[in-house]
Amino acid sequence: MRNAECGMKTAIRRIDFETSCSTPMLPVIRPHSGMRNLQSPIRTALAVLVVFVTAGAWTQTTAVVHRLDGRAEPIQFESAQFEAPDKGVLRGRAAGRSVEFPSGEIWQIEFGVEPVPRGSTEHLWLNDGSRLSGQLVRWVASQRAVVWTDLFRTIELFDDAILGLTHGSPPPSRLPDAVAGSDALYTADGDRMTGRLLRIEEGDVAFRSELGNITCPRQKVNALVLKPKSDVQTPQSAFRIPHSEASWVLEFANGDRVWARSWAIESGRLRCAVGGGTPTAPSTLLRRAILLGPRVEAFSKIEPQYFAMRPVLAGTKAILVDRGPENCPLRLAERDYLFGLFLRPEAEMDYALSDDAQWLLADVGMSSELSPNLGTARVAFAVGDAAWKTYDLRHDAPPVAVAIDLRASKRLRIRVERADPWAIGAQVIFGEPVLVNKPK
Repeated sequence: MRNAECGMKTAIRRIDFETSCSTPMLPVIRPHSGMRNLQSPIRTALAVLVVFVTAGAWTQTTAVVHRLDGRAEPIQFESAQFEAPDKGVLRGRAAGRSVEFPSGEIWQIEFGVEPVPRGSTEHLWLNDGSRLSGQLVRWVASQRAVVWTDLFRTIELFDDAILGLTHGSPPPSRLPDAVAGSDALYTADGDRMTGRLLRIEEGDVAFRSELGNITCPRQKVNALVLKPKSDVQTPQSAFRIPHSEASWVLEFANGDRVWARSWAIESGRLRCAVGGGTPTAPSTLLRRAILLGPRVEAFSKIEPQYFAMRPVLAGTKAILVDRGPENCPLRLAERDYLFGLFLRPEAEMDYALSDDAQWLLADVGMSSELSPNLGTARVAFAVGDAAWKTYDLRHDAPPVAVAIDLRASKRLRIRVERADPWAIGAQVIFGEPVLVNKPK
C-alpha cells in the first residue's frame, strides 16, 4: 500500500473517547488537534509522498490476467468491479478489441507496479491478515481507532479488528504470540510485559502490567500484540489463508496488503473495505490482486501424505511453509511471495488430493538469497503413475511458471533434487502455489 494522498483537507470529525473501569478519561479529539496529531506521520512519509505525486498522471495502463488453467494474458487495463469474491468482472483491451474476464475465470491480476520504500516505520496488523503501514493517531480500548496510512487518507478502524502493532521491519510472516488472556508489549530493550494496553497516543504507549501502569515511548515499542477477542481466533500467521470463504488479497507497492471481499477500480481510484470502512486510494498503488477460497486454495496449506528427506547439511529443515529461514520472505528474482513452500534437496513428497482438484499452479525457482557457489537444483512432478516432468533451476535464472494438470489422477508426487554434486545448500521456493478445484 503505497503512500496515502496527503489529502488531509477533510478534518477528523469529533470523536469522544470513553474508557472502562480504571482507565482514565481521555480528552475529546477535535478537528484541529486531530490535524496536529497527523502532522508527524505526514512528515515521516513526505519523501514517499513526493515520489508518488511526481510519478505522473495516476494512470493504470497494463495488467496481466492469470487464468485458472495456468494461461496468462496481458491487457490494456480499463476498470474492475468485484462486488463479491465470486461476482464481478475485469475489463480492458487486447489486440485492439474489448475483453472481459469474469472472476470465475481468473485467480490473479498483476498490475506491473514497482515496489517502493515504506513511508512509515510502523505496521498495523489486523486480525484478518491485513497489514497497513502508517500510524495510529490515537487509540483507546473499546473505541474506534483513528489511523493514518501510507495508502489511504485518515480512516477509522474498530479496535476489535486490530491484532497488533510493530515498529521497523519485523519478520513479515508472523507476530509474536500473545499470552492467553493478556496483551503483550515487546520493547527495543528486550523487555516483554503482559497485561493490558490502556491507550496509544502520538508519542507514548500506556500499558498496565503486574508492575503497575507504565508509559513507554512509542519509538521504543518493537511489537504490541493484543489478546484475541472472544469471537476471534488469533491467527498463527499474520497472513491467514481462508479455507472455506473466498476472499481477495490486494498487495500494494509498499508491501502492505488488505483482505477484501469486494473492491473496484474506476477512473484511477481504488475502493476496498478495510477494518469496517471503505477508503479509497490511487489505483496505481495496487501491485496484485489474488483470489483465494474454495475454488483456488493455497497449496502450501495442504499436508503431504508422505514426506521424506535425505539431509545433506546437518540441522537443515526440509520444508518451511509460507516463509524462508528465520522468518524471511519467500523471494524469487527480487519478487516477494505472500505464501509458498521453502524446500531443500533431497526431498520427496506424495499428495493424495480431493476429487475436485484440477490444476496446480506455481512459480518455481531457486531463492534469490542463494550464493552462486551452491550449485543448481532440479524439481520433478508426476501425476499418478505418469512419467516425471522435470524442471532444471539455477540461481541466476527467472522462476519457472508451472501448470500441472491433475484431472487424470489425484495423486501428485514432487521431488526436489541436486542437479550437481555442489548443490548441497540449494534452496528451492514454490512461490504462491495454488490448487485450482472444480466449480461448485
